Amino acid sequence: MQYRQGFCSVCDKPSKLERKGTNHVLHLLITLVLGALTFWAFFIGGILWLFIWFGLSVKIGGWRCHQCGGKKVATSIPKGWSAQ
Repeated sequence: MQYRQGFCSVCDKPSKLERKGTNHVLHLLITLVLGALTFWAFFIGGILWLFIWFGLSVKIGGWRCHQCGGKKVATSIPKGWSAQ
């Protein structure tokens, strides 16, 4: 999970935001194992897995409020609010 400070419109206050992250270490190990099997596996399995890895790295779904789970969030806190 990735976390950052932001503003939730549902809670109407600054809050911690979260989104699912990608386990890059695991994906690197899978890529290396597929590439180490054989020379051809690198081109078939390794390259294919790199495309899958890239697709999984794209953040679909975006940030959510950690407290209420709302999707109506801003990654910056509006003026007049203090980040506490």
